[in-house]
Amino acid sequence: MKKSVLLKSLAAILLFVSIIVSVASGFTVYMVLESGAQLDGGRDITESAAGSILSLYIDKIADHYHLRITDNISKSHINAFNYSFSESRTNVRYRVTAGNEVIFDNIPQDPKNSMYYMRDTVRGYVDLGLAESKSMSLLDEKAVDALYMSLYENYSILKWDVTNDEEKEFLKYHVDYEIAPRQHEELIVEAGIPMELRPVDYIYWVFLYISAAVMHYEWFIAVSALCAVLAVICAVHICVSAGHRKKSDDIRLGFFARLPLEIYLAVLLGVCALIVFIIEEFYSVLIYASVIILVLITFIGVLFSVSARLKSKGWYKNSIIFKLLLLVCKYILKPIFKAAKKLFIMMVKIHLYWKTAVISLVFFILYFAAAWRIHYGGLPFMIIIFLCHLTLLVKFILDLKKLEATGEQIKDGNVKASIDGAKLLPSLRHHAESLNSIGAGVDKAVQQSVKSERMKTELITNVSHDIKTPLTSIINYVELLKREGLTSEKAPEYLDVLDRQSARLKKMTEDLVEASKAASGTLSFTPEETDVNIILYQALGEYEEKLASNALNVVVRKDEDVNTVYADGKLMWRIFDNVLSNICKYALHGTRVFVEITRKENAVLTEFKNVSAEPLDVSPDELMERFVRGDSSRNTEGSGLGLSIAKSLAELQGGSFAIEIDGDMFKSTVMFPVE
Repeated sequence: MKKSVLLKSLAAILLFVSIIVSVASGFTVYMVLESGAQLDGGRDITESAAGSILSLYIDKIADHYHLRITDNISKSHINAFNYSFSESRTNVRYRVTAGNEVIFDNIPQDPKNSMYYMRDTVRGYVDLGLAESKSMSLLDEKAVDALYMSLYENYSILKWDVTNDEEKEFLKYHVDYEIAPRQHEELIVEAGIPMELRPVDYIYWVFLYISAAVMHYEWFIAVSALCAVLAVICAVHICVSAGHRKKSDDIRLGFFARLPLEIYLAVLLGVCALIVFIIEEFYSVLIYASVIILVLITFIGVLFSVSARLKSKGWYKNSIIFKLLLLVCKYILKPIFKAAKKLFIMMVKIHLYWKTAVISLVFFILYFAAAWRIHYGGLPFMIIIFLCHLTLLVKFILDLKKLEATGEQIKDGNVKASIDGAKLLPSLRHHAESLNSIGAGVDKAVQQSVKSERMKTELITNVSHDIKTPLTSIINYVELLKREGLTSEKAPEYLDVLDRQSARLKKMTEDLVEASKAASGTLSFTPEETDVNIILYQALGEYEEKLASNALNVVVRKDEDVNTVYADGKLMWRIFDNVLSNICKYALHGTRVFVEITRKENAVLTEFKNVSAEPLDVSPDELMERFVRGDSSRNTEGSGLGLSIAKSLAELQGGSFAIEIDGDMFKSTVMFPVE
């Protein structure tokens, strides 16, 4: 599927957005239903949200005023805090009490009826100054930790240096520290959120979102489902289009998809580890949102990469493990398998009585070992050995019976009888293959004999018919000349017929002799480097008039680097002569004849293609036989030996000749070696 980069990017963005919206809507619906907000109007969930917000604000307010009490804060920080917590910037109202003194208060008189309210007491420390430096030698790390905890309860530790003297056996830890005394300070922080909010901070939008979720949670369900369906559609689109380019049907992998599979997995594991680390170490809404975005981007990237990998053929081949397995197979397993195969072949070739002797010796040793340990639990072992021995013997006898039965069937004339060697013992499979080969050989010989008898009968019939036709004409016209005399007006016509039929009979006799010599291999020839193009164009020149008279247009196509072959030029010309003669006799009038010369490995192929004038209802094998013609009526001139002679001449020179029939298309292929 061809997809543009724009559509893929759009699908990725929609998938990203739809997942976030679907998850957020689904979580909102879950919170509404879990808290029963649809029944109580959202009272519990609103109070819970208000409590979480107020708890966060109380901690910030307490930290700020504790620093103000101890004079550890700058004027600019105070101004920034006052600006952030002013009534025009936030909906939070708060009161801070230190001891019996109210430091700040903007909460109404009756907060429980007018706002969501929370109160907390925060215990802090106030440094009293008077820093003091000390040093101490201690025995071990536990003593160092105990000293630190005791000082931490009552002092501010301004300096803490620990040195370890390895050469000392006792009091090897030396601590230099500086402390300042401090006293406890309690702050009472009260905070509240009014029932009626103003759109000045995020609290307003949180409560507005909660109200919308409670009143319209059915819409959130619909939005969640719709976004989930959209996410599935986008994911399917990404999977289908991954690896495709707009102007190419081939699968093209991107950078990450081309990485070795192990490196790619290592990168993914690294991303997962980073996500886990961020979640454990940082506690911030912004951090969590960043983690969610990172997870979704990683997921979409993995979806693209994995989909493209699975479409690519051999995607596993760039795997490091696969390459290691190939090396192991090549240098370890392959030699072991070769050695095992040789050992198995050697065992198979061992004569049956040697195998019987070895197996008998093995069972004897096992029987002896079991008898020697008869008093120590050897009897059950001996029984198991005997059962195995008996099973093997019974299997051997049954397999011999199968071989015997198959041999009897072949002897009785059922040459197609065979036995499944895979179900026999390995030592007897060779005998099964021999029996099957005998049956197949006899069956093939019978079929060849039947075919030879049929072809012999057809040969005699065809030869008798082809020789009888011109001979009968010669006899009849000789009788006419005897009866009418040489002075007859038709005598010249009779002489022309006698001359033509005598020449035909002579040509038929010569073809028969040449076919016999070519088939028997007694025809002399001189192979040499011969230019196939020159021989072909000579033959085409000889048949130019005959081809033109039949309105046959010859189209020659050839490779530029095809020139010479190793063959006898005269015999090659005779092959081309026979093929072109066959084309002139049987090709459809007014069609094209294609001649192609191509190079294939160490040979040159010359193909002749033409459309037959008559339907070809015989097989290529039958057309290659002697005295077989393309017309069943045998009205055309010729002996029917042309293709047979061409085949014999080609094979005599180490080449080949073959014909193919595809409907009315007739193709002859001549192959000669280059060397």
